[in-house]
Parts: sequence; structure tokens; C-alpha cells
Amino acid sequence: MTTRYFISGRGALVLALALTIACGGDKSVYDLEVGDCIVPPSGDVKEVARVQSVDCSEPHDGEVTAVFDLDLDVEEYPGEDRISDLAFDGCPEESTVLFPLAESWAEGDREVVCILESIFDLSVGDCISYPSDGGGELLTGVKRLECGEPHDAEVIGLFDMPEGDFPGEDEVTDYASANCPGEFDNFLGPTEESWALGDREIVCLDE
Repeated sequence: MTTRYFISGRGALVLALALTIACGGDKSVYDLEVGDCIVPPSGDVKEVARVQSVDCSEPHDGEVTAVFDLDLDVEEYPGEDRISDLAFDGCPEESTVLFPLAESWAEGDREVVCILESIFDLSVGDCISYPSDGGGELLTGVKRLECGEPHDAEVIGLFDMPEGDFPGEDEVTDYASANCPGEFDNFLGPTEESWALGDREIVCLDE
């Protein structure tokens, strides 16, 4: 079965040749569409053919936000570095990407799938780690962990911002500061990019 690389973050690329683990699921990576909600394989890098798809009202770890073909008119496979760079450049920030391997490239595969790790299904009491060091930034993706494991923060509050045009990062920060519980240390909130996808949620965190 033809597989594709599944890479979360540019830094994971160095592991691409070391980890090649087939992953089962109920939907082919070639059938993914924008709006699909999935449970991605665990780990930084996988070689995958199928993923588990779920109803978006159920807990999930990722949502497909973009699908596009690479604009490269070459028959010979350009290599994982070149393909992954183009994939990440075309996807929203903090995306996980699916991109072609040499085997699927030879079969005509040029498709990239962008997946944002979901913060929309977090609940109060969930424990998470950040995709970066945080530092007060508005992050778009997190890793959910068991609270008995080392983690960066615990969710202590959830609420939605009012509808309308994206108010700007300063306004998002002010709104979170005014509405999160007093003991909060940090928060996850919408970026302009995620706002356009319907994200209005503020997640208050105790670090």
C-alpha cells in the first residue's frame, strides 16, 4: 500500500528516514478533504496510508484546513527536504503536513494535506504541552497529555469571543485577560488565520 510522510513541524524532518511506521485507519490519505476531522498517528513522523476520521463533534486531534497540489513539473522525485519545505510553506503555521514519498510521486501523487492540531475540543481539566515555548504567543496547536505526565499547563477556563471581524492580537489578549480566571498564567486564542476558519475560543491555562 502506498504511504505518505506525516510530519508535525519542520524540526521533525531529521527523523524522516529513521521512523517509517505503517499506520492503519478508516480513511485513505488520498481521500482527505478540507473540514475532515481526524485522529493523527502519534509521534513526530509517520509513513501513513490511512488515518482515523471522526465526526467533528467528537474529540479529535486535527482538522484538515487545506489540500493542494505542488506546482512542480518534474518527473524525478525532488527529495523529502524540497517537498517538505514546499509543503510547510503552503500550509498555515503550526500545521502538520502529509506529503508525497518517492513511491507515490512516481504514481503521479503531488498532493499536500495541511492539518491543524485542534484546540477546539479541549475541556477544563485537560493537560497539554505547547508546540513551542509559548512565551505569551497565541498558539494554534497543542498536544494533549495525561495530567500525570510532565506537561506545560492545565485548562482552567473556556469561552468564546464575540462574532465579527478579527479584532487583532492585542484585543484578543485584552479579552482573555479580562475574562479568564484570576489564577490563569497563559492562554490559547485565535489568530487571524484561525479566526477565518471559525475559531473564536479562548482557552485559559494554569502553568
